[in-house]
Amino acid sequence: MLAKAVVYVKYKLIIFDLDGTIWDHEDVSSLTPLFRKISKNTIVDLRGTLVKLYPYVKETLSKLKQMGFILAIVSWNKEKIALEALDAFGLAGLFDYYCIEYHPYKEKMIKKILKKIYEEENEIKSFQVIYIDDRDIHIKDIAREVSGIYFIHMWIDVKNYKDLLKLIKTIT
Repeated sequence: MLAKAVVYVKYKLIIFDLDGTIWDHEDVSSLTPLFRKISKNTIVDLRGTLVKLYPYVKETLSKLKQMGFILAIVSWNKEKIALEALDAFGLAGLFDYYCIEYHPYKEKMIKKILKKIYEEENEIKSFQVIYIDDRDIHIKDIAREVSGIYFIHMWIDVKNYKDLLKLIKTIT
């Protein structure tokens, strides 16, 4: 009788997209800083455009940090504007790494994050990475260049951040 092997993956790194995943705006780079916080989960730019965090984002990120995960951002945005929005929401300190560049090649950004982590003596294999994005348009390129990443399609695989946290607890 053959024994079945149980494969256990120790996920260490969770990478988030920003637009449409962390907040409700689809292109934060189109906004005009300075951002001003007008409520717990809402900021406004100089032209009056509102950006809202999805419910339980901050609580979920905080819990993931408490669970020992390294958190990172990979985003197709203008870095300065995206970082200002993160700071206005009070989220910047929750992320350990970020690669925010104004191009769609997220596989290149993920490779840069993994390289930064490796340079700091913390090697992370691609199969130890969870990637969360509201769109799946980058997944084929990511899978080709950085194989083994576990993809969670936000709003499809999970309906909200409470469900996201439950799923991550289930798979880790």
